[in-house]
Amino acid sequence: MTGMQAKFLTIAGLTLALSLGGCAKISQVPIFKADVPESIHTPDKVHTETLGTLSFFDASPTKETVRKTYDFLDLTRGISICRTRRL
Repeated sequence: MTGMQAKFLTIAGLTLALSLGGCAKISQVPIFKADVPESIHTPDKVHTETLGTLSFFDASPTKETVRKTYDFLDLTRGISICRTRRL
């Protein structure tokens, strides 16, 4: 084995060892874990009278919820313009 091959194998071995060590740390329980009260959690579904049911995933609205919301904003803006428009 040449010197170049030995260096390559050493670097490859160290890279593998460091990458496996990093994977082990990812699976550990985090040192800080926030205890978030239930009162401020975003529910997965919210029922409204005007828009119906709005759905959320990880506190973010789904595509359908975003579409409903923008459609409603367009409608209310159109109504507002029609009401304030002078004929």
